[in-house]
Amino acid sequence: MKIPNIVNAVTAAAVFSYHGSVDFSLGLAMMGGCLIGSFTGVHFSDRIGDRWVKRVFLIVAGVAITKLMLKN
Repeated sequence: MKIPNIVNAVTAAAVFSYHGSVDFSLGLAMMGGCLIGSFTGVHFSDRIGDRWVKRVFLIVAGVAITKLMLKN
């Protein structure tokens, strides 16, 4: 991550926190889910290999795109 991106993210977090626009309990829950998902994903992908990770990604992306297209 480049320095300007870090400065931008920290500044935005500070401004939104100062104005009371941050729901910290929701943010902590999202952070926990992200950490658990990342940890699980890394260890699971080591077991099943790159080929299966690509297949699962393409299936999930395809389902998401189809769902978005059919929503209208």
